[in-house]
Amino acid sequence: MIRQRIQSARERRHLLQLLTHELRTPITSLALTIDSFRQHFDALSPPLQKAFARLLADNQRLQQLAHCSQHYLSLNPGQLSQDPPVLLSDWLSQLCERLEIYFSLEQDRQIRFALFWVSLILDNLVQNARLHGAAPIRIHVTLNKQLKICVEDQGRLSETRLRKLAKLSSRNKGMGIGLYLVSRILKNIGGRLKIQSSPSRFTLECPYESVTAD
Repeated sequence: MIRQRIQSARERRHLLQLLTHELRTPITSLALTIDSFRQHFDALSPPLQKAFARLLADNQRLQQLAHCSQHYLSLNPGQLSQDPPVLLSDWLSQLCERLEIYFSLEQDRQIRFALFWVSLILDNLVQNARLHGAAPIRIHVTLNKQLKICVEDQGRLSETRLRKLAKLSSRNKGMGIGLYLVSRILKNIGGRLKIQSSPSRFTLECPYESVTAD
């Protein structure tokens, strides 16, 4: 039975690698189409220019998803790649503007960390807070030995209920990628998820590397 489970896991992993590889073909085709539209951008009407901007952003996200998925599937746990360095305030401003929430930052610095995965996690934690918590929702960020990001809302779910949700898979309705997968992703980038209640707080801690400005 154990051998069968191991073999089944290997087959699923191989299939995911194949699907990720095949995803690159339509993404490349889409990029060529976008380049054609870009050459005639000035001739487009204002509504079409806005639609083109959304198309460009979606294509960039698809490219990043394919790259990160392929890289994730090729690595052992704890070896996820890190994105290029960013200034924390710039990244948080863009993220929180899109999510329509406020943030506080104790110390601004240019750092390198698993930007894509942390952004994905925060998207889902904020979504969960909207579904199961109460406004206002805020993000608080500190830098010590690790990058510490706290998503807090005014929900009153019990700590027992929150921890139970964290053990369930992403098949739960309305839980995004699922708190269980959030914990797994954080573990793979060398971090962890802390859960507190009354009010509800989800704190992720992950490693980072400071970058000295040129």
